[in-house]
Amino acid sequence: MMMKFGSRRLTLPVTGVAAVAAAVAVGLTPTVATAPVLTAATVDYLRGTNIGWSPTDQEYRDFISRVLDGTDTPANAPASSGLVNYNAGFWPFSNNYIFDLTWNQSVAQGVQHLEARNPQGDVVFGLSQGAVVVSRYKAAHPEGTGNTFVLVENPSRPNGGILERFAGLYIPILDISVSGATPDNGDITVDVARQYDGWADFPTYPLNILATANAIAGMILVHGQTQTELTAAQIEAAKAGGNAYYQVHGDTTYYLIRTPLVPLLMPLKGIVPDPILGAIDPVLRRLIEMGYDRTDYSAPTKAQLLPGIGLLPNLPSLPSLPSTASATDVKATAAATTKAVDAPASTPKASTPKAAASKASAPKKSASAGSDSHKKGTGGSARPSKASD
Repeated sequence: MMMKFGSRRLTLPVTGVAAVAAAVAVGLTPTVATAPVLTAATVDYLRGTNIGWSPTDQEYRDFISRVLDGTDTPANAPASSGLVNYNAGFWPFSNNYIFDLTWNQSVAQGVQHLEARNPQGDVVFGLSQGAVVVSRYKAAHPEGTGNTFVLVENPSRPNGGILERFAGLYIPILDISVSGATPDNGDITVDVARQYDGWADFPTYPLNILATANAIAGMILVHGQTQTELTAAQIEAAKAGGNAYYQVHGDTTYYLIRTPLVPLLMPLKGIVPDPILGAIDPVLRRLIEMGYDRTDYSAPTKAQLLPGIGLLPNLPSLPSLPSTASATDVKATAAATTKAVDAPASTPKASTPKAAASKASAPKKSASAGSDSHKKGTGGSARPSKASD
């Protein structure tokens, strides 16, 4: 390439011109920083009780995706490899009848299998009995796990779950321990329940017969249908529904999904004209809501006769067994007493200071044996005021 400057000519190599142009282009191009690649969490999931109709694995994973979308829970798309399999039995009512495990055995197996999976920073999803398994897993890790837990139709929901409403009871033969509320161990948790599902939204005041009958109807007409009927839009709408439908306490977010009709009216759908059902529902709903206290979903709340009056008495705790040391002291004291009785009355012997000190110290050992302390965790500090339905 040649350039003319006055009467002189300057020759520049073509390659040199190209290099200069490339350097200028690079200098004028803004620097683009490489964004870090964020890895979404793996989804580990447990199914509900194997009773009645059950969705396919794909249908269940689609259901999980809708819940995660509605609750804004970041995660990878659920894969079949995330299934934590367990019996999911409810002997003798579940699908395999007498060949299934009892409730307690099934829940224990689920916890064991989840422990074996050992999720690390995952999203752990549980529906119904699966939510109870996750609740017991959380209880076994009070220090937290670093996972995110998503529970749907949770019978251990602190305020509403039937396993907390009647906590402390044991049903023999069926082998059902009413195990209480899902604990708060510091892990991020999402709890979604549909209104009037008696397993997850049982009345606070069961003597409201209308509310109790409605919740029992919800066990049949609402609970199992959640897997096909619950949508992401319904979950998102709960946020705008007020305190009764959306609460955040500490690390746990609670959703209550409003039912279009109370369960007592659902069998009449298609028989009674919709305008009539629409007129009856709000009246019936207000009477039913009188059986609930929705002030705080994070507060473990047992069934009550009236506000502040428990329906069930507090069950007494069993006395602790004596320790080995205490039993040894009792035997030594008994032997000393027998020897004193057998000794001749005419030659009484005064006790030595060492023996007196030994006898005085024995009760102290027994008193100190078996003393325990019990620590109870609480939910979040937020305590919103009670809202109407």
